[in-house]
Amino acid sequence: MLKEYLVAGILLASPLLAVAQDLIPPILEKADSFVEETWSVDSSPKVIYIDNKFASVSDDDGLTLIPPTAHEFATTFQDDLAKITGSNWTLKRVDSLPNNASGISLGSYTGESSDLTYENGKPTSEGYEIIINSNRVFIGGSGARGMWWGTRTFLQLLLAGNGTITSTLGRDAPAYATRGYMLDAGRKWYSKDFLKELCSYASFFKMNEFHYHLSDNYPLNRGKNESWRDVYSHFSLLPEDESLRGILHGRENETLSRDDFTELQSHCASRGVTVIPEIEAPGHSLYLTKWKPELALAKKDLLNLTHPDTLPTVQSIWKEFLPWFKTKEVHIGADEYDAELADDYITFVNTMSRFINSTANKRSRIWGTHEPSKRNQTIDKTVIIQHWQYGQSDPVQLVKDGYDIINSEDWWAYTSLKNDHMPILPARYPQFFNESRVFNFADKDEWQWTPADFNPVNTSLQLESDEEMLRGATLAVWNDNGPDASTQLEAYYSMRRGIAVVGGRAWSGSRGPKLVEETSDGSVDFYSPRAPDQNLDRPLSLGGNGTLVSWSRSDGDGKEVHLGHGSKGMNYTLTLSITGPFTLSGPDNTLSLDNDENLIFTADGWEYPLRKVTKDDALDLDPGAPGRIWVNTSSTHKPVKVSTPTNITLVTDVLHGTVLFTDGEVFDESCNFADEGWKKDALYPFVTYGSGEVSRGPSDALHEAPYSASWMQWVVVSWTLYGGQSLDYTSMVDSPESDYESLPLDAGDRESVRDAVRAFNLEIERHNISKAYDQPTWPSVADLVKISELLLFYGKVEQLKQEMRFAGRCLSVEFLPGEDWGLEVLVTLGVFDQGDAFMSRIHHNTTKSHPRFAAKLLQFEADTNALSGHPVLHASIRNITYSAMVDGGLLYSLLQYGADPNVIEKWNFRLHLLRTQVDRAAVIVPGLLRHGADPRTRHHDVDVLHYPQVHWLSDLAKQLLNLGLIPVPVMGTAKLLWCISGGGYGKLLWLANMASV
Repeated sequence: MLKEYLVAGILLASPLLAVAQDLIPPILEKADSFVEETWSVDSSPKVIYIDNKFASVSDDDGLTLIPPTAHEFATTFQDDLAKITGSNWTLKRVDSLPNNASGISLGSYTGESSDLTYENGKPTSEGYEIIINSNRVFIGGSGARGMWWGTRTFLQLLLAGNGTITSTLGRDAPAYATRGYMLDAGRKWYSKDFLKELCSYASFFKMNEFHYHLSDNYPLNRGKNESWRDVYSHFSLLPEDESLRGILHGRENETLSRDDFTELQSHCASRGVTVIPEIEAPGHSLYLTKWKPELALAKKDLLNLTHPDTLPTVQSIWKEFLPWFKTKEVHIGADEYDAELADDYITFVNTMSRFINSTANKRSRIWGTHEPSKRNQTIDKTVIIQHWQYGQSDPVQLVKDGYDIINSEDWWAYTSLKNDHMPILPARYPQFFNESRVFNFADKDEWQWTPADFNPVNTSLQLESDEEMLRGATLAVWNDNGPDASTQLEAYYSMRRGIAVVGGRAWSGSRGPKLVEETSDGSVDFYSPRAPDQNLDRPLSLGGNGTLVSWSRSDGDGKEVHLGHGSKGMNYTLTLSITGPFTLSGPDNTLSLDNDENLIFTADGWEYPLRKVTKDDALDLDPGAPGRIWVNTSSTHKPVKVSTPTNITLVTDVLHGTVLFTDGEVFDESCNFADEGWKKDALYPFVTYGSGEVSRGPSDALHEAPYSASWMQWVVVSWTLYGGQSLDYTSMVDSPESDYESLPLDAGDRESVRDAVRAFNLEIERHNISKAYDQPTWPSVADLVKISELLLFYGKVEQLKQEMRFAGRCLSVEFLPGEDWGLEVLVTLGVFDQGDAFMSRIHHNTTKSHPRFAAKLLQFEADTNALSGHPVLHASIRNITYSAMVDGGLLYSLLQYGADPNVIEKWNFRLHLLRTQVDRAAVIVPGLLRHGADPRTRHHDVDVLHYPQVHWLSDLAKQLLNLGLIPVPVMGTAKLLWCISGGGYGKLLWLANMASV
């Protein structure tokens, strides 16, 4: 007889709040004197008229090779209306649009073509007019796409007005032709359906390009791989030529077939979005070199361009896929190659560009990569340059040199999922798109970014908004931490606001209305679950008391049960009562408890088991790296068992990921290891199918994660303090009535613990918290942390400072770095004042070995320039690009919290005189200058702005020129930079001929 198991569940979430909604993007021109009337979807006939002559129009000035006709766009609009309104709409082709008929009319723009242009004055088929009065809607496009974008405006108005629209008379056109988003599918597989939904979402905010980064590899210098052959690489398309399938490395099931890719392109085109595919080479090419190792350089993800088989191999791949690509332009990658091989690189780019043009009549794009040719070679002017970082390319110079360019400047454009490395200053790449850099470009209040804005450091060096060589802009979302660091839907959540905001600003440019920063988030939150033909937010309708789903099954044969609810997106609570193994599955992932008591989420083919994580690690966020959990003694991240029967609660939000509670106590968390750090994963509940036996769970309250301390009580342990006193420290558990399982301390039997809690609380109420001992026992930093928690909880701040200062003086300088995690908590708790001698000691001893803690000190008001008998905070740094400095966020924090890069005291430490290694110099220079570093400062007549140890000095020099810095004579010699060469001897960087760099 089969053993019967029980699982009961309930899924809850909070409803969306009602907020005022803005158009994103806003209409370029609106008439102020238009008679105010109201159009209502309820009273309007459900009919759409389209002018017969206009119906057959398709645009030939866009990039797609499969441009929809106006009638095809109208059919898609008809479907969208039906889904949004819940009514069936009829589409009629008519020889002439009825002037007085009610309903919606679609046709050609009625004005002059010169009315609707890009910001550079070039005519566009993407413009439209919209006229709405009480009984009629008219949308007229300068082309089929213009009409389509007009329908997006109409749908936003319809949604924002809840079915009614105030009379509108407007004329609109985009400022730029390229308004795109890029998704890294070379380090993470994305399904066809997800990519289609993302196109639908982006189209709603008038984005028109999807840059599909379809090949790449995990960085070779990260992770724990035995061999470079083990490093993850991916190619997202399935070759029909089986001889090429070596590039897939056994992941054929994670590719798009030709039919799949055709479907994706057709779907995106039907919504005005062109797919721009990118195949990377000669860098980021591990997908090739693992297949053919003989083609690799010493750095195995770089192709050896002098090998006779390299170019034919790359061309064979392009020859396979060029017939698939229904676009006039493709992207050949070509970034981050060895600068010492510049001439090989330039020859490769030009050869590939000409090959693609002669084979398929397509132009090529590349990432902006300055390679200093020794033979005065240059990239062909037909190649479009996608600028992504200063030091790699200079957009102003590119335009002067005659290149079409696209703005993907990483300062505003880049997002890196679950990643915390710091390639730009003064901050890491954000893990969620940083809209503040769009609303306040260059950290200037109310300077709303446009595609003409590139340089956040020297703000005078931007392009003119009407520059003809400027195509537009593309934001970029990267998976630098590989395929299992994030799920597909987490990628959407990281970029959902960015798509809307960048789409809006790239459409409006400098000539159009600005977005409203204060209401932008609310507007995006309102539109995102309602934008048609996508369900990326995974909303579900709420039942009573905030309940989304409640199900029960008290007995049965263990067969699958169809619940029929799809899946639920972010911000939910799932409560389960379990007596044995079960499986819940849906369209996105699966949750299961197996026979060995392992609770496992499975998403995108990757398993995310429940792992051992402490409450603090699960619920607290590293401000510099939200989503990252550091390995320590308390969070082992080892898989843990879930014994049955039990009641569990799974709580998920965007930042904390998915956390499991048992009876209100944090139990563990779903996370995975990537880039030598643990990542929180936000996973989605599965309310489509369930197996196992279920019974009804509680449904009378909205369950939320107990993030406050109000749900906890105290368990007592004794510590001995300064002056012979003792203090009872408490360990938090869920309540006095709970079973005290998993206590970290040997607290005796449960009744004794309960009595101790009550007695302790009574003594606290009497303000009697100390007791004499014969001999003091000096506390460790860990002890101090626990004491601090207790005293602060009961408001004993002054006593805490007295205890901490004495204890701090007793702790040796050498002892501090080993327990910086504890000091971090002390500072977080606000124990120390600025300028304390103890704080200065911490300055001196943590900067080099423990930059994460030093950054935390700054966050909590340590004085960056304090000199109370000790060196300044940054005194111990000898190499500003020492990996711990950069990855730990110290440089960012120093600058953010007021470190003076030019401070000169008796210690003679100036932040910008410290050594910079390899290619980071060109990245660090702008951040220092932006915070006021004096480029003319010199130290002992040797150092100037930087003391760099770099190989690409010409790039660094050019970057300084980009920033508007002119070389200055020092001791009669032009030495803006001083170099330590690879041979270890000093050499002046030649700047006399800097104009030729």
